[in-house]
Amino acid sequence: MTASIQNMSEAVKLRFMGKMVEYVSKYMKKVKSRHTELFQKRGLDNTHKISIFKLYNSKKEKFAEEFSTSIDFTFFCDLIFDFFKASGEKIIKNPQLLTQDFKNPANLNMDVFKRRITLLNYASVVTDCMKLIVKSKAYGCTSNIEKVAGNLATVLLLPSQQSKNQADLTKIILSLLTLNENRDAISQSASMTQTIEDDKES
Repeated sequence: MTASIQNMSEAVKLRFMGKMVEYVSKYMKKVKSRHTELFQKRGLDNTHKISIFKLYNSKKEKFAEEFSTSIDFTFFCDLIFDFFKASGEKIIKNPQLLTQDFKNPANLNMDVFKRRITLLNYASVVTDCMKLIVKSKAYGCTSNIEKVAGNLATVLLLPSQQSKNQADLTKIILSLLTLNENRDAISQSASMTQTIEDDKES
């Protein structure tokens, strides 16, 4: 699967990844009731992923307009991680600098994280992927957020970077996921409170 992705041009990769993120975000609610575990299992069977490629090639820009009942949703999520793994370049050129940044609690935010993503075109996709993970946790589709953080850290690093940096990057990603999860909960709570207040006034 990695070789198939690496044969794509950078523009095609990014366009495909964008559509994958759109698809997963749009239809995650459909698997919510099943409590399907998303983003946790890696290295899923390539046969189903090839089916996703074929589906995309047949629909292109309309790829996310229809939910596929023939391909398990978990394969779409795993394929997003495959794209990061297949980048072939350093997505984060110097993970040690990122670790230094996050030793200061004031730097615990996505803007600081994004600045350390060397492949600039990947910054927004990484951010969108992390938002999907937070959404998945809220939907009850990610029970082990620490494992998912570790999976994401692995695919954002080249094999040569992993031994020295994977543990620290996992902690950073986990902190960011937890922070964004709490912010979403606060935002939803504030929205609910405002609705109650509006109801009282009416």
